[in-house]
Amino acid sequence: MKNAQTLKQAIYVSAPGRINIIGEHTDYNGGLVFPAAIQQSVLCKLTPKDGLGLTFKALDLDDQFTIDLNDDFKPNAKSWVNYLLGVLHQLKKQNCQLGGFELKFHSSIPMGAGLSSSAALCCGFVAAINQCFDLRLSHWEMVKIAQKSEHEFAGVQCGIMDQFASIFGQKDQALLLNCLTEEYSSHKIDLEKYQLVLCDSMVKHELASTEYNTRREECIAGLAAFKERNPSIETISDIDWDDLIMEVAFMDDLHFRRLSFVVQENERVRASAKALATNNIQQLGKLMYQSHEGLEQLYQVSCEELDFLVDQTYQMPQVAGARMMGGGFGGCTINLVKRSFLPEFRDRIQYAFHQRFSLDTRFIEVEIGQGVSIISEDQLPDDSPLLSQLRQDI
Repeated sequence: MKNAQTLKQAIYVSAPGRINIIGEHTDYNGGLVFPAAIQQSVLCKLTPKDGLGLTFKALDLDDQFTIDLNDDFKPNAKSWVNYLLGVLHQLKKQNCQLGGFELKFHSSIPMGAGLSSSAALCCGFVAAINQCFDLRLSHWEMVKIAQKSEHEFAGVQCGIMDQFASIFGQKDQALLLNCLTEEYSSHKIDLEKYQLVLCDSMVKHELASTEYNTRREECIAGLAAFKERNPSIETISDIDWDDLIMEVAFMDDLHFRRLSFVVQENERVRASAKALATNNIQQLGKLMYQSHEGLEQLYQVSCEELDFLVDQTYQMPQVAGARMMGGGFGGCTINLVKRSFLPEFRDRIQYAFHQRFSLDTRFIEVEIGQGVSIISEDQLPDDSPLLSQLRQDI
């Protein structure tokens, strides 16, 4: 059992959501991703208390849940609780010594928008416990605990990108991560006259109830078919495009399309890092459009609303690029928009989207922020209702 010494004071943690500039559905295929942490975050307050009782309070939902550390942790009907129970389950399996506590949390990350609010909650929670009980977990250990929480309690077989970005994020930096080797490098984001803007499709998705897990299974099956003639290949990301083309006659069409997307997306990630390094915004935007086309046609994880939002930008030369972002079947598009064009961009997109779907889209301008951080009470945002909420017993 890991020895732990409980700190007596309350622990405050800020855990950011993330964007992904490019590289969707490549993380669980051992590929490349290019995410960044954003300023929107989950804020947690963890207060140790005597005994083994645990209380979780979701301030946004005005909901709470209680359990005892000695209880048998199992997935709960309340979906938000599962992310927390999953983290605790992993810590108990590692024989981490914990005590009772109360957790309060609040999020400024729009739920269901593809910004990884669930990963931020898991990462913020494990970081708070790590600090409170002096577990001395490494950053990578916290990433893996948060990931396994989603696997085993939320039912989503996600890769490590979301948790990695939330834990390792650096201000004004995108992180190029090899999800197989876990090697990564930082890349300065300087978009000059452009702004990253998210357009919310207003389609809210629960990844566990979509075809996210199905896509992973299809990739496993496609890789197995490829390995029958190429046994030395370990992951889809080891496949060269020319070699994949040679196998088209020997593979099911669906599996060939899934593998094609992953192989091409990895190449786009590499090219995007080079474009960002040289401030070639037009090339970066072109690669984003190509990514969306692949997600729509080859990987088939887009939806009518996302496609419509991207299609509108083709008529706007002030938009360098756009694509759907996240697991798919809803959420946001990410757009590279000239700052001077932002008011007109919002007006035109809003009008067209409302005309087509009788809904108002939501625009989210993102700045690249810091990864999970232990903060003090006086660092809580002054203009947030969270400041007063966290200070009172509810």
